Amino acid sequence: MAIMDGKNTFSDLALGDAYAAIGFTVTDNPSTYAIDCGVNGASYSTVANGGAYVNPFLVSRVTTAFTSASTTITLQVVLQESVDNSTYTDVLVSPVYVKADLATDNKILLAVRMPQIKKRYIRVAYRVAGEAATAGAIQSFLCLDTDMQDLFMRSDTQTVTEPTGAMNHASGVAVTGILDS
Repeated sequence: MAIMDGKNTFSDLALGDAYAAIGFTVTDNPSTYAIDCGVNGASYSTVANGGAYVNPFLVSRVTTAFTSASTTITLQVVLQESVDNSTYTDVLVSPVYVKADLATDNKILLAVRMPQIKKRYIRVAYRVAGEAATAGAIQSFLCLDTDMQDLFMRSDTQTVTEPTGAMNHASGVAVTGILDS
């Protein structure tokens, strides 16, 4: 289990996550909280003045198994960034999770290193398609560590992709490939 800081939580079930249970509708459901990275965003991939850099993990896990009227529900975890905390664009998009992927309590859907963020605000959106959830909850947060050995042994995590034509801020080129998870 990762060590989690409450200030780096996108969806906090202990405080009544807005997207638990019937809150997951067929649309992009924004996380309860956005994180303010500062005026210039978060440079996770830059070492300044010979110092160490921080490269946290984005972790998303199902905390309460999802249910729906049929099997057509799908969900993607989407990391988004914004200049004004109003209009967001996709930075990372997870694979499509089907109902079977979402049907287990405490299942980690993804644990990936954060990319470099160029805009001030970041949030997670839960992109639901097919049908709305009748029950279920998900939690997403940033943390400095995660039990990667356990994740790889369980094979619970999946790779995520940058949206087609997205800018890879670290290298300054457009990419469509898979990010390291």
